[in-house]
Amino acid sequence: MWIIPPEKTGWVLSHNAIRGEIKLFEETLNNLSNPLKKSQIETIRIWWNGHYIHIHEHHSNEDNVFNPFLKQRINYPEKLESDHVQLINHMNEIDNCIKSISDNDKIDKLLELWITYREIMLPHLLEEENIGLPLVMAYFTPQEVSRITSEFAKKGDKCALGSFIYWMETKKNCVEFMENEGIPWFVWYLPCCGFKSNRDHYERIMMKQITKLNK
Repeated sequence: MWIIPPEKTGWVLSHNAIRGEIKLFEETLNNLSNPLKKSQIETIRIWWNGHYIHIHEHHSNEDNVFNPFLKQRINYPEKLESDHVQLINHMNEIDNCIKSISDNDKIDKLLELWITYREIMLPHLLEEENIGLPLVMAYFTPQEVSRITSEFAKKGDKCALGSFIYWMETKKNCVEFMENEGIPWFVWYLPCCGFKSNRDHYERIMMKQITKLNK
């Protein structure tokens, strides 16, 4: 019943947004010169706050809603959930590092923590896609999954939703996703909560910080 390939599912697309943010921020950190300026520190904190909320929301949706739903029919691998504990603990280390950075500090410690974060997160995302997603596609219909994931969008953080849309890269890809999910075309244009509105919000809040750091 799944007529779309795995890479076009919301699961993989949401992971692509996380991968995009991790790669982009690491590239940005690599381009910064020591020592850090006060303005750069504030910019890093704003961007990190958005990413932190995004990842916590992603994990919360999985742990509290999606995984219990899946466990009704499948023996969902425990490791895919326990990995979240390690990731959150490491994110807290990054959070403490960013909060404690002061003028004239070096970027080295944050960059080191970020590389470790990437080395933990990316294999975890791939493992979910290689193990969890095939189980979902085997034991649940697209409509059953959509009923659950559509609830995430209704309650989601605007930057987290914007990230999901932004990292699909083009309006054409977004429209294709909407069609696959049965989302009416006009949702792209809704002024307060539409796809374009959330994407533009993400660009104003998150991508603006990356642009400032790369100047």
